[in-house]
Amino acid sequence: MIALRKTGRGSPRARRGSVLPVVTILLVILIGMIAFAVDVGYVAHARTELQATADSGDLAGLAKLYSGTGATEDFTAANAEVNKFVGGSAGNRPGLAVADADIQFGYFDRNAAVGTRFSTDLTNRRANALRVTLRRDGTTNPRLALFFASVLDRKENDVRARATAWIPPGHGVLPNAELIPYVAQVDYFHGAAGLPARPSDSAGFVNVNIDDFTDAWRIGPAGTVPTTGPDGVKELILFSGDQSTPGNFGSIDLGSASNGTPELARQLRYGPTQSDFDILKNEGKLAADNSLQAPVDLGGDTGISNGTKDDWAAIIGKNRIIPLYDTVSGNGNNASFHIIGFAGVRIVAADLLGDPKRVWVQPTTFYSNKVTVAPTGSSGMVGVSAPPRLVIP
Repeated sequence: MIALRKTGRGSPRARRGSVLPVVTILLVILIGMIAFAVDVGYVAHARTELQATADSGDLAGLAKLYSGTGATEDFTAANAEVNKFVGGSAGNRPGLAVADADIQFGYFDRNAAVGTRFSTDLTNRRANALRVTLRRDGTTNPRLALFFASVLDRKENDVRARATAWIPPGHGVLPNAELIPYVAQVDYFHGAAGLPARPSDSAGFVNVNIDDFTDAWRIGPAGTVPTTGPDGVKELILFSGDQSTPGNFGSIDLGSASNGTPELARQLRYGPTQSDFDILKNEGKLAADNSLQAPVDLGGDTGISNGTKDDWAAIIGKNRIIPLYDTVSGNGNNASFHIIGFAGVRIVAADLLGDPKRVWVQPTTFYSNKVTVAPTGSSGMVGVSAPPRLVIP
């Protein structure tokens, strides 16, 4: 029998060094877990950053789609804008590239089921959406290099992000919108814009000969003065030679019923104010959301004031929203226009000193942050949209 050696008060002698292997093993595991957490966080951060870049490039590209000349899509300009906001001068990841195949223009149908609302089929319809895909997977851009995962034989990781944006159709006009206090007859506007004619039995229908329209101005980016020469889009003359005939294009009351030159001049330059809308609300002209919507009857005048010539000149080259009417009753200051829609135009020229006085506008497409979004099932304004927004396709 072997006797235990007693120490101290008779307890067995402690064995030294037995904890060290356990601590070493746990330390290795702990370091591995920390390393794994660092790489996981790094991948998550990279994915968030890539998504933010895809979102900004998508919104910028879609906003650029209709900001060029005319009312048609400028895919080249939109494509360049995506690249600018992804890896160019406006991007937060300089050098990041996006493949042309990953910039997809399409049509967004908000009435379709989720997962099927975006389509690249643009047959007989114009693009209203854009999908951008960014890849750091070794194709367009290098894969994401990891810090510590190499101990697990994983040195890189794939990161991808996709964004889809949509241009919502405009519906109601808000205070300080680019709305001008002058109207156009809907059939004339459709003729200039190349839109399908209304049925001949429509209220106030006018049989328009599109050959009567000219294409004499070429417009550039909004804010630039148009130059002479065709650009493929017809112009609409707002005023005819006989200003006393009921039904001629004229001014409308966007607030004060006086419709005097000071009000017209101010609204041409800056649009109707909240005070103007307060008057419209008191007259029962606004919708429940306090926006001006069609259909609505607005009083007006079938003439044009010489005193607004400088104000027309000040907005040449700028985008404006114009009300469209089908019928008008009364004449002169007692005219009442039945507004059935709103449309986007570019002011291209004005001559209020000639005989007859004339203002030329060209149908165009743009977005405004002073319009409400059309409800589901509504076609919305012609050429005027709310700002692009990110959507789930």
